[in-house]
Amino acid sequence: MSKNFYGALSAFAYYECMNRDMPPDEITTMCCEMTIMGRRGGQLSRLDLNNALVRRILHTLLGLRARRLNRHREDGSWNNSWGMRINPLHHKEGISVHLVGCPIADFAKRNGYGELIPYFCEADKAIIEHLGGTLHREHTVADGYEDCDYWIKNKSE
Repeated sequence: MSKNFYGALSAFAYYECMNRDMPPDEITTMCCEMTIMGRRGGQLSRLDLNNALVRRILHTLLGLRARRLNRHREDGSWNNSWGMRINPLHHKEGISVHLVGCPIADFAKRNGYGELIPYFCEADKAIIEHLGGTLHREHTVADGYEDCDYWIKNKSE
């Protein structure tokens, strides 16, 4: 997840180089490119995200990451980090993760880049598509919620 933060910092720097004057479609493209940089695509398209075993494995692996993130978030040892909840709405299909808080949004607001955050949130859809899935989302930290919901399903759904 640090890659996401570093990508965001690169995007903020580029935005400055452009004198904070970019059309919305260019901002979206910039946010996507800075975040996708170096990531192979298509991994999710090889998985049936509705298969109970696949879901259990992925939620278990994400749960391991969540425990580590949440521990560091609670004790402050990683400063301002994301927290994570695994399938808090008990979806029966796809993979569901809620990221609690957003260090990118916090940094952006503190440093005068708050107008860019919705574009980063929109870029999440392109990233999930690049990986071979479809993102269904109801809310984000940028919208004023405490978390960003990620419900990732196979592309055909």
